[in-house]
Amino acid sequence: MLKRVICQLGLTIVCISVAVPAAAQNSWPLSGNFAGMKASNSNTVELHVNNLDSSRDWALINWGSAAGAGSLSGKLSIFDNTAGADRVVIDPSGRVGIGTANPVSSLHVVGASFRVESASTNATEWDLENNSTGGRRWAFVTWGPAAGGGSLVGKLSVYDNTAGDHRIVVDATGNVGIGTTSPLVRLHVLGDTQIDGNIGAKYQDIAEWVRVSSALLPATVVVIDSEESDRVALSSKPYDTRVAGVVSAKPGVLLGAEGPSKAKIAHSGRVRVKVDASHGPISVGDLLVTSPTPGHAMRSEPVNIGGVAIHRPGTLIGKALEPLHEGHGEILVLLTLQ
Repeated sequence: MLKRVICQLGLTIVCISVAVPAAAQNSWPLSGNFAGMKASNSNTVELHVNNLDSSRDWALINWGSAAGAGSLSGKLSIFDNTAGADRVVIDPSGRVGIGTANPVSSLHVVGASFRVESASTNATEWDLENNSTGGRRWAFVTWGPAAGGGSLVGKLSVYDNTAGDHRIVVDATGNVGIGTTSPLVRLHVLGDTQIDGNIGAKYQDIAEWVRVSSALLPATVVVIDSEESDRVALSSKPYDTRVAGVVSAKPGVLLGAEGPSKAKIAHSGRVRVKVDASHGPISVGDLLVTSPTPGHAMRSEPVNIGGVAIHRPGTLIGKALEPLHEGHGEILVLLTLQ
């Protein structure tokens, strides 16, 4: 009868020799640089490590042909005997499972989270590389205080390691940059953009950044400034053919680049407009033009030409979508400059 050596680790190492029945004999071969445990068992061959202080029993298990109705055959587990659960499983093809005994990829994790952590002041990366012909190496990178001279700290990148360039960057406020590592708005794209679908916007006007002659409040009517090129100014006379649009508070689409002495000037869509009803009550559907009141629109009065009532071309701002029967106020207008 062979004897099995069982060691208990504490402040001292205590080993005792116990008899092992012939039916469960193990062999402990020693040859050259090889030492191991070998047994024949259709269920398991186990090596246990039990810390009596924590009362937790762990085992390294090589599963036999009968284990798990055959589903575990040939697999190696780090098994938590106390909980009765596999913690790490390696199958015969080398696939590793964490939280699963049936890994289907090189590393298969089943759980609510997967964490990569470091104290690097530069970067913490999770690399993904396809090294076949034409493949690339990509990484998810969270940047530390030393990265990019400090400009990248706290940001997350989808990083193209093959090209050495950021493809997508998310900053600490949630702004997303494509083509830029310093996004200024929720989605900041530096470069051309193609959208094969609809753009959903809460606000319903199209505006652009335009230089202004003075600071202007939203809903103000503006005209082309005759004193300087590519600039708009406050409207101040009726039926002005230089009418250029209305200052928008929150455009649905904003074109151009922000800059000093610029305002968001809407030229189409629905936007709120300052109006003056003292020149005539405004009803829904009325055509609007500039008025003598600075920055305000008024109802257009048609002229009779050959018995036909015609609104003066080149003066129209848009059509009233709300009424205003008297005084000054703001109403929603469908901008249709013509």
